Amino acid sequence: MRTGIKYFLAGLACWCLTLGGVSLVFASSSSHGEEAAKPAASHGEVEKGHGETKPEHGEAKSEDGEEVEGEDHAPKEMFEISYEPLPQGRNQPWRLIRKIQSLQDKIARGGENSLQHYRAALVRASQLMLADHSEKTWAHERNVTAVATYLLIGGNPVVGAHAFRESSLSAAQKLPLAAALAYVERRYIRANRLLEEIVTERLPSTAKGQFALVKAMVTSSAETKKATHHLEQARRFAPGTLTEEAALRRLIRIAGAQVDTKKGAELLLRYASAYFRHFSRSIYATDFLRNYGFSVVRTLDEMGPKALTHLKSFFPKLLKKHQVFLIAIVARNAVVLGKIKLGSWASNWLLANVDSDDKLHARIELYQIATSILDPETYAEAAVQLENLSSDILGKQDKRLYLALRKLSSRIGSQPVNVERLKELSRIENQSFPGDEPELPFDVEQETKLAATNPILVRTRNLFSRADELLGK
Repeated sequence: MRTGIKYFLAGLACWCLTLGGVSLVFASSSSHGEEAAKPAASHGEVEKGHGETKPEHGEAKSEDGEEVEGEDHAPKEMFEISYEPLPQGRNQPWRLIRKIQSLQDKIARGGENSLQHYRAALVRASQLMLADHSEKTWAHERNVTAVATYLLIGGNPVVGAHAFRESSLSAAQKLPLAAALAYVERRYIRANRLLEEIVTERLPSTAKGQFALVKAMVTSSAETKKATHHLEQARRFAPGTLTEEAALRRLIRIAGAQVDTKKGAELLLRYASAYFRHFSRSIYATDFLRNYGFSVVRTLDEMGPKALTHLKSFFPKLLKKHQVFLIAIVARNAVVLGKIKLGSWASNWLLANVDSDDKLHARIELYQIATSILDPETYAEAAVQLENLSSDILGKQDKRLYLALRKLSSRIGSQPVNVERLKELSRIENQSFPGDEPELPFDVEQETKLAATNPILVRTRNLFSRADELLGK
């Protein structure tokens, strides 16, 4: 009987809590004496203050009217569960933005015409929100925060100004919107300052990932650890969405730029695995593949044979056009950075998989020539191919490589080649693969200056230095 009464009372209490927007507040002492979190506003969203603890109806007081403080004057951390419903109506901003985010996820999955539908939805939402002058709409913090998210995903900035003007909420409650406005208006210093005041974890679930992503984007390029933290947050808050896809595209750049190439190789494998598993059909995949291809070449010494194994393992998940795009990136960067064996493999794969009338074919031939012109067995053939290759359809960077190879070929062809030395160099490289070319004598200080300005010029100097040795100079 007593058990039955307990269940009845518990059910009655839960039913009562759902009436009239009642909120249940729990208090727990902070174990480290940190500033307490500010309680949520009456409509269920967290106010963005500076850590002050304010009970719903003023400061807590004892029966004799004095303020009550926690043990050792430690502040209390407030957690609020709100049962107040979201504002109703099919055109409420929070609902419009949620629909747009679902279209974003179709972009991440490579849905047909997904980008066009997404852009149309942004325009339609802008029209509806600009026409809404209802005080009730803009008095709800969830709607105002939804507009902030809308701006960060490519929405019309005019909508943000409209919402800010129409809303009667406090400056603290409109902080996410103010930060988003500063960001889209490219006032990045102000945006960064305002974003620092926002505790991402307290935002609505539909806004957390986007705000974490933007925090990473305004972070200084020198603060890679901080940027990585925000990007990992974005992935955790919005898994499987376009937000996570964008975060992975930025994380792969950070991995490729690591000074510690061993750590970079580990991060590369981790992020690439996650991306190819979920987002291989994204319409933004080429951006990821461009950075991934460069990073594979850069960390080749640390990855060793894993480089090719890793590349090949994801091929089935890529569209054919993306396979070609990725290997072309690998081929070019391998040539420029002196990874001859990898460059040879990549260019040969491309020659076997790209039609001869494709515009890409001339680039592939150029990369293949660059990997074989210093081989005693293939020099003569490579020189003829280079002579017959038209540079008219090459891009600016590839034309510079083409001219460097022409000059190198001319110097080698004008004098007897030291075949024995050339074979010796070939053997050294075969022994050290995968890796850089053999170390050659050159001006280290000058080489460092060139590397800081143009990697293609560095590659050209390496080739000429090598040619000098072959010619016995």
